[in-house]
Amino acid sequence: MRLFTSSKFGKESFCRKERIENELRLKISKVLPGCVMWSKVLDGALLMVTEVKASKDLRFAKVFVRAMNFEDPDMKKVIDELNGMRHVVQGALKKEIALRFLPKLTFHIGRSYGDSEET
Repeated sequence: MRLFTSSKFGKESFCRKERIENELRLKISKVLPGCVMWSKVLDGALLMVTEVKASKDLRFAKVFVRAMNFEDPDMKKVIDELNGMRHVVQGALKKEIALRFLPKLTFHIGRSYGDSEET
């Protein structure tokens, strides 16, 4: 699998799926605080989007999130709340990103810094 393609200007760029995953991660991180401010479960939560994994056809995306001030048992409540309000996040994301089809988001518990894989 080729991860990089070279352009005619000599700069290397990621494949389209990886560029979209990275853009989704940045934009979701930007819109998430405004979307969760109405939630009682997520009140005061410091959310961090650790990773976004999109399907090959870019119709679905798994968003991995960590709440910095919640313990692991409470993360299930956080993820359930985020999945319940994913339509709000997608609506705000639609205004931020220019894609023909915005992937359907599902939220999952992300890895913390100590659990990350060595590369």
